[in-house]
Amino acid sequence: MTQINASIPNLIGGVSQQPELLRLPSHMRAQINGYSSPASGLAKRAGTVHVGTAQVFGDGFYEILDYGSRGLFWLHAAGGTVRLLDANGARVTLYDVNGSAFNEMWFPYLTSGPNTLRAVKEGDTTFLINTSVTVQKTVIAPVDTSRPALVWIKAGNYGRTYRVNVPGYGEAAWTTADGQAAWMSPLADTSLIANILATQLREKGVTVNLNGSVMHIPNAPSGITVEDGQGGSASAVIYRSVRSVAELPSSKVPNGFHVKLEGGDATAAGDYYLRFDSSENVWREVPDPTQASYTLDTNTMPLRLTPYASGFMIRTLPWRAQMVGDPETNPGPDFVGRQINDLFFYQDRMGILSGESFDFSETGEYFNFYRTTVTNLLDSDPVSGTVTSTSKLSILRHAVAFGQRLFMFSDTAQFELQSDSALTPKNASTQRVTDFECSSTVRPAGLGSALYFPVDRGEWTSFYNFYLDGIDSKAQAGDVSGHAPEYIPKGVHKIAISPVNSLLVALSRGEPNALYVYQFYTNGAERLQSAWHKWEFGEASNIRAIGVQGTTLHMLIERRTSSGGTSVNVERLDMTAARAYRVDRRVTIQPSAISATGPGVYPPVSTFQVPFQPDFAHYFAIIVKGNAKLKAGVIRDVSVNVGSQTFTVAGDLTGCTVEVGRQFTFAGTLGCFFVREAAGSGQAGVTRGRTQVTRAWINYAEAGAFDVRVSRLGYPTVDYRCTTKNLGTLSATIGAANGNSGRFAVPVMSRNTASEVTLINDTPNPSAFISIDWEGYHVARGQHV
Repeated sequence: MTQINASIPNLIGGVSQQPELLRLPSHMRAQINGYSSPASGLAKRAGTVHVGTAQVFGDGFYEILDYGSRGLFWLHAAGGTVRLLDANGARVTLYDVNGSAFNEMWFPYLTSGPNTLRAVKEGDTTFLINTSVTVQKTVIAPVDTSRPALVWIKAGNYGRTYRVNVPGYGEAAWTTADGQAAWMSPLADTSLIANILATQLREKGVTVNLNGSVMHIPNAPSGITVEDGQGGSASAVIYRSVRSVAELPSSKVPNGFHVKLEGGDATAAGDYYLRFDSSENVWREVPDPTQASYTLDTNTMPLRLTPYASGFMIRTLPWRAQMVGDPETNPGPDFVGRQINDLFFYQDRMGILSGESFDFSETGEYFNFYRTTVTNLLDSDPVSGTVTSTSKLSILRHAVAFGQRLFMFSDTAQFELQSDSALTPKNASTQRVTDFECSSTVRPAGLGSALYFPVDRGEWTSFYNFYLDGIDSKAQAGDVSGHAPEYIPKGVHKIAISPVNSLLVALSRGEPNALYVYQFYTNGAERLQSAWHKWEFGEASNIRAIGVQGTTLHMLIERRTSSGGTSVNVERLDMTAARAYRVDRRVTIQPSAISATGPGVYPPVSTFQVPFQPDFAHYFAIIVKGNAKLKAGVIRDVSVNVGSQTFTVAGDLTGCTVEVGRQFTFAGTLGCFFVREAAGSGQAGVTRGRTQVTRAWINYAEAGAFDVRVSRLGYPTVDYRCTTKNLGTLSATIGAANGNSGRFAVPVMSRNTASEVTLINDTPNPSAFISIDWEGYHVARGQHV
C-alpha cells in the first residue's frame, strides 16, 4: 500500500466525454454556468443585466447589428415584416425610399421562414438576403426594331457615275462632270451628289432624310446597293452591320442610328453594337437595340438597410442593367435563375454565391454584374466561375476572406479562390483545399488565427477550426470538439465570437435556453486550453439572438412571466465583470423606489417594482448600500407577486440601494481521481490495483459560500457547505460580504472509480476554484492491506 498526495493543478479544461483514463486532469465530467480562465481559474460566470423589454416577440429571424458609435440594433423579420430595435429594445423608425417613416415595413422578398434569411453587414450597410428566392431578370424592351440604312457618299470624283439601287423602288444615278474646266469643281462635291441622288429616290417613293453627304433611309429594305465607279471606295451602304468602325461616318449621322459591328476585325472582339450620339458626334457602345436586353429584378434581389435620419432606410439596390452586347457576348451573372446563398466583399468587388458558382461585380461598382464593353475583356470586368469537384456536388454556402485569401465553403468541401495578385476575369480559378462538412446556415467566424464552423452529426454538433499551416500556409482543419462529440445538440444557428476573450458562443435550436461556450488559450503554436462548457438561462427561456461587442455578450431572451405569458428581454453579460455578485436579470433599485410598512408593523416588509414581469424563479435582493438596520452585503430572498412587477422583501429597506437578480447555479463535476505516472511525453492514469481517496482539498479564491457534493456508490449523497469565513479574521464578521480565499477539506472516503465530486454555487456570491489537492492510498495488484 502506497500513501498518495496528488493534485489537479487547474480546473479550466472544460467538459470531456472521453474515457476517464484519456481525460486530462483539468477536464470535467460536467460544467454549467462556469468561466474557465487561465488567469483566475474556474469561476462562476458573470450574471446578465436587464437592459429593457423588447417591443417584439415570437418566432422569426433575429440578428444583432453593430453600428459602432451609432449603437447596437436588433433586427427582426417575420412573414415579410421587418422591425428594428435599439440596444434597449425600443422600436427604431424605418424609412422607405421616399423618406416616409414607419414603425415596421413589409417586403414580399422576405416572406419565408427564418432559416432562409441572412443579414450581411459591410461598413454602414446591411444586406438582407432570402436564400429561398430565385433571382429573375427583368426584360428591357428593344430600343429600336426598325432597320434603317445610311448611304454615304464618301468622296466626289470627276467623270464617275454614282448609283443607288433600292429594291422595290428602283435606281437613282448621277454622273459627275469630267472636270475639264475650273467651274466644274463644285459639281464633284459629296453633298451635291448625295442631294441629287436623294431627290431621285424621293421621286420614286423612297423616304430619305439628307444631312450633307449622308442619306438616311428609315425602315430600309435589305439589298440596297451603291456604285461609284471606283470599286466602292467613294461610297458605302451601312445597313444592319459593318466589319469595322472605319466604315462608319464620323458626323452627319441621325441621332440614335444603330449598327452591329461583326466580330473578326483587328481588335479580335466579338459582335458588338454602336449607336450614334449626335449631341457629341460619337458612336457609343450599346446593347443590341433590335432585341430585348436585361437587368436584375430588384424584387428577387437582396435589400439594403442603411442609417437614415433618426433611424434606418430599407430599400432595393440600384442594380445596373446590361448596357452593351447581347445575351451571347454579355450574358450576365450565373446567379440568375438560382438562389443566392451568400453575399460578401473581396478586393473591392461584391461577391455572390449560388449553386456551385461564384460571381464578382465590376471592380468598384458593387451593383454591376454585366460587362461595360464587349470590345475588350477588361481586368475590372465582372468575374464568374464554378468550383469543380470530381466526386461530389459542392453547393457553395459561405465565402470568407481569411489571411488575405478567400475561401468558399460548401456542404462537404472547402475551396480557395486563386488569382495572380489582383482578381481579374482572366486569372480567376479555384482549388479544393479541404474536405470537411460544414453547416449550410452558419457562416464560419474568424477567431484568433482560425475560422470556426459547426457541422451537424446525427443528433449532435461538432466544431472545426480551419487554419493555415506551415511555411506554405496550407489549409487545414481540426475538430476542436472531438473530446466532447455528444455534447452540443444539433441545430446550431447562431455563433458569436469574442477575440478579446478567445471565446466562441454557440446557440442551438436543440437547447434554446442555453449557450455552449468554447474557450481556448494558446502559447505560440501550442494550444494549452481547449474547453467546452454550457451556460444556462432558465428552463423556460428561449434565446432568440446573440452578439458580442468587445467583452460583452448581448442577448435577446424570451422568458415566461408569472402571469403565464412571455416577454422578450434585452440582457447583456460582461464576461470580464469584476462585480461581486452573480445573478441574472440584474437591476438596481434606488432608495426612492422602495417603500416599507409603517411604524409598529412587525415584521417590516418592503416592496418595490422592477422593469420587467418576472418568472417564478428564485430572486435575490442584495443590499449594496445599507441603512441603520441593514449592512451592505446582506442578501435577502424575494417574493414574486403573481402577474405583476412588484417584489416583496422582508425587512425595512428604506434608504437602501438594492440590486435584484435571478438565481442561477454553477455546477462543475470533477473527473476521476487517478494516480498518474510518466508515459511517453506525458502522463497516464494508473489502473493496476486499487486507488482509495480519503480526502480532497478545494483551493478557492475570492469566493463566497459554496457546496461540495460527494456521491459514493452505494451511499447517500452528501453536501458539504463551505462558508469561506475564517474565524479570527474580518471575513467572519456577521453581515460582511463574502469574497475570501482559502482551502476547504472534504471527506471522500471511497474508491476513486466509485465516487464523484461536484462543486456547486447556487448563491449570488462569486466563486473561483483554482486547484484540487487530494490524498489517499494505492494498493497495487496482488498486494494486501
